[in-house]
Amino acid sequence: MKEFKDKKIIITGGAQGIGLALVESFAEVGSEVIFIDKEKIKGQKLQRRFNRTNKKVFFYPCNLSDFAKSIKLFRKILKKHKNINFLINNAKAGKRNEVLKEKEKNWSESIDVILKNSFFFSQEFIKQNRYNKISKAILNITSVVTNLISNESPSYHAAKSGLEGITKYLASHAGKFGVRVNSIAPGFVIQKRHYKKFFGKKNSKYRNLILGFHPMKNFGTENDIIKAAFFLLSNTSKFINGSSISLDGALSKNSYLQLQKQIEPSKK
Repeated sequence: MKEFKDKKIIITGGAQGIGLALVESFAEVGSEVIFIDKEKIKGQKLQRRFNRTNKKVFFYPCNLSDFAKSIKLFRKILKKHKNINFLINNAKAGKRNEVLKEKEKNWSESIDVILKNSFFFSQEFIKQNRYNKISKAILNITSVVTNLISNESPSYHAAKSGLEGITKYLASHAGKFGVRVNSIAPGFVIQKRHYKKFFGKKNSKYRNLILGFHPMKNFGTENDIIKAAFFLLSNTSKFINGSSISLDGALSKNSYLQLQKQIEPSKK
């Protein structure tokens, strides 16, 4: 991972979950990591932890549902840190509502954080980098819901599907500036903070059901996303642009009949 040493990267939603794993991973390989999150206390603790080991990690607190503040902050970051190499749009927001319980407020928050900010952050990133002769790329974290329907909210489906479309659009229109744009679409991914609950004895029925949905009877982890992120931002993937890597263990490729067959063993 020497390629990423001293490279600069911005990660949205970096104080917890997948975003936190990305911050930690890029910091460990020597990148200068700038991350944005509304969780102020968590973000500050993370920055202090890395700064104690001389890692270049910078935290900027912001509620990305407030677009006026978020775009102002993003422009400030670009001006202060200069020559940012990579942008990972990972932040998400909104509650998991059923179709008849979805509210306009939840819809707006999901769309603003997942889709609106990702596009305009990418636009500002491209503007700054259009004449820079440096390695530069954007990575959007979408979701398996771009290929199937889940129990996430309608707004989440709309926002993630829109982000997938924006990935392709930006790849086409930003290519002339030397900026590659790709996405990762995670499926069922177990995060570190959920390991204990997922592998608990009382959770065996649910765990077997989940494994039954996947052709290889396995599941994804944060590490799978990290490896894919390193690959898509590296020079190894210099001719990959406008693509999406599905990290779902072929879950979204299953037909209804195949799912039935795979679920049956988990009921025994």
